[in-house]
Amino acid sequence: MGPLPAYRGMDVVEWPFLETGTMARAAVTVHLMDQGLAAGPIIEVADIPRSGCRSIADLRVAAEGLKVEALLRAIGSHRDGMLQPKPQVIAEGRQYFVLQPELGRLAEIRAARALCK
Repeated sequence: MGPLPAYRGMDVVEWPFLETGTMARAAVTVHLMDQGLAAGPIIEVADIPRSGCRSIADLRVAAEGLKVEALLRAIGSHRDGMLQPKPQVIAEGRQYFVLQPELGRLAEIRAARALCK
């Protein structure tokens, strides 16, 4: 969950709203696993559809089907010998951690403002 390599780790739907306060990028990423945390080569980054989304919870729900679709595309590409993972440049992103409750509430307020525009 999140647009790699920019947002790696936990609560990566909330963190962009905290940092920008605007219509932050919400996306899911399919990537190969390696020894780092969400640091493996990227297969696909897919933006979460925002139509009808009014909250972070709505974005997370909208992401559920998207995650499955993106993973199935990756599996099909692997099956067909067409998988072309792109290495991540770790320095292009940051590692994020679980939000404290107060920051989570602030992210929700900012997301609601941005999504309801």
